[in-house]
Amino acid sequence: MPSLPSVPKPINAEETFDRLVSWIKNRADRDNMPGIIVGVSGTDSLVTFLAAYKAFDQLGRPEAVTAVNFVHPGSLEENAQGQIVCAGDVDKDWFAREIIPWLENVASEARYVLDDTIPFSDDNKRWGNIFSRALDDATLNHGMAGKYSLVAGTRNKTESVLGTYTLLSRAPSLQPIEHLYKTQILQICEFLEVPQIAMDKSREVDCDCGRFDVQANHLDEIDALIMVQQGELDAFYLDQIDPAVLSAVREFYVEEREANAFREKVPYRPTPTKIVYAGEDFETALGAVRGQNDALKAVSIVTPKIVIDGDAYKAHALVCEQSDNRSEWLAEAFALMGTKGLEAEKIQDMGRAVFGEDARRIDPGHSAILATLSGRIGQYGFSFPAKRFTTQRFADGPSLIELAGFERHERPTDVRDDSLPKYNPQRDEFGIGYTWVDDDWYVEQRRAYILYSRLSSEAPVSLLIRNSSHFYGRDRLQHAAYVSFAQKDPDELLDLSPAGIGDYARFTPWQDVLRDASDVSMDDKLERVAYALDAMDGVDLKFSQWLRTRDEEVRFRTSFEPLEAMFNDAGGFAHLQAFLKEALIRHVEGEKPGSPFYLAQLDAEQVAPWQPHKICGVDADVIAQLKLAQEGRVIQDDCLRELFKVGGKPRQLVMLSGRYGDFPVRLEV
Repeated sequence: MPSLPSVPKPINAEETFDRLVSWIKNRADRDNMPGIIVGVSGTDSLVTFLAAYKAFDQLGRPEAVTAVNFVHPGSLEENAQGQIVCAGDVDKDWFAREIIPWLENVASEARYVLDDTIPFSDDNKRWGNIFSRALDDATLNHGMAGKYSLVAGTRNKTESVLGTYTLLSRAPSLQPIEHLYKTQILQICEFLEVPQIAMDKSREVDCDCGRFDVQANHLDEIDALIMVQQGELDAFYLDQIDPAVLSAVREFYVEEREANAFREKVPYRPTPTKIVYAGEDFETALGAVRGQNDALKAVSIVTPKIVIDGDAYKAHALVCEQSDNRSEWLAEAFALMGTKGLEAEKIQDMGRAVFGEDARRIDPGHSAILATLSGRIGQYGFSFPAKRFTTQRFADGPSLIELAGFERHERPTDVRDDSLPKYNPQRDEFGIGYTWVDDDWYVEQRRAYILYSRLSSEAPVSLLIRNSSHFYGRDRLQHAAYVSFAQKDPDELLDLSPAGIGDYARFTPWQDVLRDASDVSMDDKLERVAYALDAMDGVDLKFSQWLRTRDEEVRFRTSFEPLEAMFNDAGGFAHLQAFLKEALIRHVEGEKPGSPFYLAQLDAEQVAPWQPHKICGVDADVIAQLKLAQEGRVIQDDCLRELFKVGGKPRQLVMLSGRYGDFPVRLEV
């Protein structure tokens, strides 16, 4: 693994500037940019403006670049009592006096505007002014004129990381210097022979620019700390900084990051899944359970929305509605029983609707536990889309789940029609199996079901949950979930057939668990099922840890002690990287649009992939960033960095086919 630089590396200012010019030139030429307008006030904007000017000069259109400088006649001291006087107030005209004449000499064919129409410093008004000037005729079409210049932003990397920029500064059409630290901008300014006053002003307190004591006095130290945080500089370099200075810089870094975290997240936008089309609404589902139309589809559509929104009223009303077709949508009913915010009385009502009159004989405490377990079972029934890609093979090589230690099984007794190719879901009964077995547990994942069986003679339990997420599974098994409290043999579980699962002497449908004939107390039944579900959660989270981990010294940890032996080779990240690369190659070779799938994460309490977090489409940039991460570099993309960070709230890393999650029924998104 390559070592990090021991000191901040100086850039080649000339070549860096030339590459910046080439980027603007190529982008402008390819997209036929009519022109660029830049608000100029200091070193960042000077580098941006001069790069744009040189780019358009090479295109033969230097006059298409405009610089706007604002001079504010008033001062903060005169108009805001209690405000401190900053450098910008003392010498408001330095840029117009010292820099504009220099610019007119080195970029003589550009357009220059000195604007004194804004009395006092107001960043919002400045941006509004620039955007209006970007239109050749602002009177046309309410600012939607066809002739315009693109507004260039001047935000640097230091500001981007700290979040020390205004929201309106996110509006420009291009951000040429967002990849350059402030100290690197100053190196480029030295190469460009920018007047020294501009560099000096970059290290003065200036309220107008949002630059205060720490930034003004310790610019180099701030950039060094950010470089360490970004994985670009060895942390030992910070030991050379005066402890008092480093403490102030660290405090500034933390405060700014926390205060400005929202800036990189806005604008907040609802996803298309928030749209409810006719036929996908609660009233339609309610009518369906009464027998008015297709109950399964109608209930499947609304179930995720009800669970995600925590709509206890709708969950209770739907499950408890008088229905002759409830057996068709029991999988959804189980999931709805896990809706947050249900009151004890509503839970008991739902228990009686799903589990029958036997539910009247259990106390409220058992009812609450039964509902929680049902909700978890229900969500697992819809979790199969999140497991789909982990079993995918390329050129008969091992799948991710096999590389993690599971064994693949093709059972001759399972084949329905051997004339069909193996990728055809109609060929097999339950699908190819992947098992992990030790003295305590038998774990199996198949296309039609997942099965966790505790083999202990003291408190055995077997929990089998059907794939209810799409068509495959519901057409193979009658019930959404099955449970057994009798001790099982791994060979027996390996040879399960539809008849074996449907045999009430061997497995009990979950909705009949209260009348299960085994000599096991209610407390014990619920405790054993909870134990099996904890095992499922533990395996999912530990598998996610395995996929995220690239340190050979790491040994995975899980709160579920019996599964400590799983996934301890610390090679998951490399396997995932290779898998994503191969999947993308196949996708591109097939000339398919978009991404082959999406990387995302689910909350610890959510296993159904209905509302994932930090979802990132797999593309060439993702592959490149993960390759650099494998070499010890910090992932730059915010979304990816969040997905692969170590520590924090445990979340399951998944691969999904949909940008907004995988729903039981295809939504119009």
